[in-house]
Amino acid sequence: MSSSRLPDRTRAIFWLYGLGIGGAERQAVAFAKYLREVRDFDVQVWAFEEGGGTPHALDAEGIPLRSVPIWPSQVRVPELIRASLRAAFALKKAKVDVILPYMTPANILCCSSWRLTGAMTCVWNQRNGGIERFHLAAERFAAHRAPILVANSEQGGNYLVDGLGARRDRVHVIRNAALVDPPRDDRAAWRSRLGVSDSAFVVTMVANLHRWKDHETLLRSWAVVCAELEEELLLVLAGNRGETFEELERLTVDLEISQRVLFLGLVSDVAGLLAASDASVLLNRMEEGEGCPNAIIESMVTGLPVVASDIGGSREVLGPDLKAWLAPPLDVRAVADRLLALARNDELRKKVGETARRRALTEMSKEATFGRYAELLGKIVNDES
Repeated sequence: MSSSRLPDRTRAIFWLYGLGIGGAERQAVAFAKYLREVRDFDVQVWAFEEGGGTPHALDAEGIPLRSVPIWPSQVRVPELIRASLRAAFALKKAKVDVILPYMTPANILCCSSWRLTGAMTCVWNQRNGGIERFHLAAERFAAHRAPILVANSEQGGNYLVDGLGARRDRVHVIRNAALVDPPRDDRAAWRSRLGVSDSAFVVTMVANLHRWKDHETLLRSWAVVCAELEEELLLVLAGNRGETFEELERLTVDLEISQRVLFLGLVSDVAGLLAASDASVLLNRMEEGEGCPNAIIESMVTGLPVVASDIGGSREVLGPDLKAWLAPPLDVRAVADRLLALARNDELRKKVGETARRRALTEMSKEATFGRYAELLGKIVNDES
């Protein structure tokens, strides 16, 4: 047996904080499927809550799901200790070998108590750039006890070391895999649904409407684009209508662009929407808000040019060949200029989109990303054996 191969039929448990359809859950489910089908793991998914979109995905893949709702209602030290002990008891009873918590709450409980479970290893999974905070002292305690920590961006890795005091030699950066489902509807069907012709210039931002995403700068930039172009234009905002929705809707009226902006809400056929678009955008308000942005990766796989805020995670994903399409955070004119350049030049859009697609399919393929993660797990498990 090589030092990087895991024992046959290793039991791995992915413990998720939520059961929604967010990027972290999709990455976890896809990795669970990879470990089962390619590495012959016995895989289960546990969750802190019931319901949501992920159970349907798990059913389709034949991956067992168990609900263990032990996250405390009050995030205080006594409650966290009790919850960690309950987590350890449940994992020990399951005779688990590899524990893979996803998101901060699961990281705290599992990494704090994993040595009580009899498991070979437990991996802290950092899925953002350090913006998700629950209890700093508990996070630091758990991070110190994690034998291995995986971040999906350099920024997230730096947070683990500088913010939580994790040992640098235990931190590994493995970016998210490119996960894009086949489109359910084709370009023509989507364009009809959006109410635009095939010649319209359509820009899409896939992101929930909350304070960490910078939809405001995008709308102000879009007003500049609309003022300078006479073409048929549409900006599509796809994502849950959260805390900023009403003020953003009012802003479209104030900017006189409400007829050229569509708040689409949650979209199940993201691949179809992206395939019907001409460019993609992802803007953030601050540096630490983004880990490895799935929205950018999905757009790149589709072959779309992407305009993004020049912050750590987005910068890493786009890479040096696409850095010209990064705009300083909150810079209305810089975003507008990049969108105008794409709107005015079909060949440029095609060239940039092809470059993005090649990078996503080589640097962030499932085989490359999950393969690297599995090799890392194999080395740790065999070192512990």
